[in-house]
Amino acid sequence: MASDFKYSSQRYNRDGYNRIVDLTGTAVLKYRKSGTSQITLKVDGTLDVEKITVREITNRNHIHIISGGYDGGSSTSLVYLPLTGSITESSALTNNNELTGFLAPYGGKLKKVVLRFSDRAPGSTVVGFHKASDASENPSATATESVTVTPTGLDYDATFTFTNNNSFSKGDLIAISVNPTNAAEDVNFSVVLSLNLST
Repeated sequence: MASDFKYSSQRYNRDGYNRIVDLTGTAVLKYRKSGTSQITLKVDGTLDVEKITVREITNRNHIHIISGGYDGGSSTSLVYLPLTGSITESSALTNNNELTGFLAPYGGKLKKVVLRFSDRAPGSTVVGFHKASDASENPSATATESVTVTPTGLDYDATFTFTNNNSFSKGDLIAISVNPTNAAEDVNFSVVLSLNLST
């Protein structure tokens, strides 16, 4: 431990971890459980706790959100979301990867897509999940999973939750399609991905 450090009590729990209360000053606390590597906690100031429990973090999933929007115009045709920062949707995947494709830095899952329609109510809307694996240039026009939702109305969010064929691998190119029954205009979207940082 570093100098300038006080504690009122210290003892070991039955699981082998330190229990420390009323820590004041600047300190470096070191914890070790038999058979594991040392974990260091640095304190600068006052730490007043009843118990410190050190455990290994095993959940390596990271939530990544892609947000954007597009005009939509008066078309009722299927379009692909501009996932790379553009505000213009695309009607085809071929030769549009720089606009519609998100390159997955890790493996993971598509959790949900949230849409908000401002100018026109789209009616029943189908959102599709598309991907291209290694050695494939463009995501398949056939969705690996599709979810249908009828939004409540204008200026309400509509959530499309994916639960079945919604996984992707590191290096896959991901695209999201939206197919409204009625013309949809001025649309905002959020695409929620869960990335597994161990892949």
